Amino acid sequence: ATEVSKRIPLVSGLGGDSSDAAATLCGLNKLWKLGLSESKLLDLATHLGSDVAFFLYGGTALVEGRGEVVTPLPPLPHRWVVLVVPNVPRLPEKTGQLYASLKTSHYTDGQITERLVAELKENREPSILFNTFENVAFTHFSTLSVYRAHIIKMGAPSVHLAGSGPTLFTLVKDKTQAEDLYIRCQQQGMETYLVETVGSLPP
Repeated sequence: ATEVSKRIPLVSGLGGDSSDAAATLCGLNKLWKLGLSESKLLDLATHLGSDVAFFLYGGTALVEGRGEVVTPLPPLPHRWVVLVVPNVPRLPEKTGQLYASLKTSHYTDGQITERLVAELKENREPSILFNTFENVAFTHFSTLSVYRAHIIKMGAPSVHLAGSGPTLFTLVKDKTQAEDLYIRCQQQGMETYLVETVGSLPP
């Protein structure tokens, strides 16, 4: 039996299940000395879930197709990240529900992604963060907008949805400011985490 100590909140939009699956794949490959190639691991990952392949690489990447086409990118500039996991009812088949709610008008022509990729390749500060799920998540999670407004009121420069939610996050350059916001959110009774961005980890 394999025991996984989970530290990422469940069904939160933070990729906890997918990252656990990727870590288990890599761990078993080493433990059992299978010698599976990167391409074979990638094939197995895509059968487990759309986000699993990304976590085989880690770091910053452009993910295309059904998640099986992963192109590593230069790392984001170092930032402190304040994460707030709102206390909202869980949605059954959350990601599927949100995808089903998206309309053609919610998708862009790809220019935002191309712009972000170009900025990262040029080691520039990303000028925009975009998540199309924000078009529908705030309807499915009725109190999400209240959480976002409250976090902004406490000093967050901007607040974004992580994955399919409901976790919200803000990026902060200064560690002291990030710690202050983290404490403020905790004092308001919100489930809050303070983390920092990292590059891709060694295999």
